[in-house]
Amino acid sequence: MPTREQIINFGPGPAALPTPVLEQASKDLFNYNNTEMSLAEISHRSATANSIMSNANSHLRQLLSIPDTHEIIWQQGGGTAQFSMVVYNLAAAYVQRGGNVEEMTSDYLITGGWSKKAYDEAVRLGLGKVNVVTDARKYNDGKFGLIPAEKDWTFTPREKCAYVYYCDNETVDGVEFPAFLQSVDPNVPVVCDMSSNMVSRKVDVSKFAVIYVPPALILLTTGWSTKECWNSRDYNSYRSKRHS
Repeated sequence: MPTREQIINFGPGPAALPTPVLEQASKDLFNYNNTEMSLAEISHRSATANSIMSNANSHLRQLLSIPDTHEIIWQQGGGTAQFSMVVYNLAAAYVQRGGNVEEMTSDYLITGGWSKKAYDEAVRLGLGKVNVVTDARKYNDGKFGLIPAEKDWTFTPREKCAYVYYCDNETVDGVEFPAFLQSVDPNVPVVCDMSSNMVSRKVDVSKFAVIYVPPALILLTTGWSTKECWNSRDYNSYRSKRHS
């Protein structure tokens, strides 16, 4: 049998982990930090659990250079849940800024299957209008597989635009944006799905209003979830209750 070091994992989802990391994880699953309790047994309201979350936040801020202007929120539901949560929360923020939801438009860049699903959910919810900034299929014989030139994009004027949404890396269709959107109005909130490439390169988090990443996809292993589950689509409820 080959050793762990001899196995090369080409899986598109969870990647190979260093052996020392797995060895430490196995110890912590049985007896975390000499508490004589498993990570699967401690209370989600305990000081130990809060310490784990606090350390995770600190490490993420350092690793990704997340500024103090941005909050780290841990949620359940995966990336698909964000399709509707983005609409609800960014529409509410637009109204708080003095906008009229009936005159509001949300801008979507459709460059693959995942951004198409997010667009479809925004249309289904019916909060204002939904503008297609660009649809890659129109430039590639009806198929995804490229990112149209920015000169061909059509954004909504900022006073009517609640947010701009795009998926940074369309895994199914093999498309990744090379950098931040150059032609977007800096005064319009930008939302980005970085489910599959968040920690693969440097990102200027300050340019985004929302970045969402399902932890089990690239930060944790499959089967793990965050410690809170709230019956709310409001980001603020997670900010105020996640340690209660």
